[in-house]
Amino acid sequence: MKTTIKIFNLLLIVLMINSCDYVSNTIESNSNSNGNQTIDSTKVYRKVFIEDYTGHRCGNCPAAARTLKRLDSIYHEKLIPLAVHCTNFANPNVTYPEDFRTSEGTEYDNVLGVSASSGLPNGLVNRKGFGTPNFVKADSQWETEAQSYFNQEADFKIDLTNTYNSSANTFNTELKITALKDLSGEYNATLLLIEDSIIGVQYDQSLPVAQQVVTNYNFMHVLRKSLNTAWGEVAFNGTIAKGQTFTKTFSNVSLNPIYVAKNCQVIAYLYDAATSSASRYEVFQAEMKKVKE
Repeated sequence: MKTTIKIFNLLLIVLMINSCDYVSNTIESNSNSNGNQTIDSTKVYRKVFIEDYTGHRCGNCPAAARTLKRLDSIYHEKLIPLAVHCTNFANPNVTYPEDFRTSEGTEYDNVLGVSASSGLPNGLVNRKGFGTPNFVKADSQWETEAQSYFNQEADFKIDLTNTYNSSANTFNTELKITALKDLSGEYNATLLLIEDSIIGVQYDQSLPVAQQVVTNYNFMHVLRKSLNTAWGEVAFNGTIAKGQTFTKTFSNVSLNPIYVAKNCQVIAYLYDAATSSASRYEVFQAEMKKVKE
């Protein structure tokens, strides 16, 4: 009887070892999980560019900012966040002295019609659906919309390399965009400079009345400027062959002395620039890289 039990236990141990080996091999494959998404490291996936149109005098805007922060913490590098400060809600005054407005941000809002849709806060997810009634997305829609992209294999890959010169407070950016399949169309590349962790004053209506003017608010993903105009430049036009690349170096880009280099990042995104296209303005790939590592 004891011999039978020993044999049974031995067989059980063997089965457990084999079972563990099987699970281990599965985990060590080319797949991993990121924000409820199983990804294959041998493939390039489409990233999600979320724009939060906001203002420091907009009492409902901090709630949208918290949504974007939460999504960023879940999806990490799969999500490219941008905060565009615009409209009268972004105007500075004695109580709200910071000025985060940019000519590019104002132009995006005017052309894409974000605030005109239903005020602030509102946003865009990959700028899909321009000209349709549901183009502008409330922050409650951002996550659902974003999840529809995470498992999509990308048409393009973007590589960014930044080199910071501390003595001159400038940086160089090397951009490379590669077509991953045969395509056709007109695509523009735009590069933006953003800054995180800016402490300033923000109105927040979710707080008790006496606390609604928040003097130590942490502003994230703030659009500072474009490196190549609001609408960028043509990267591909016409027939595009798989493996075709667009490369460009932006040299000696100056940082405003009030910017903190270690908190700055470059966003590059590629979008449909064909005026007659049904997917006009839609962002098909985006990438983000720190100015100073």
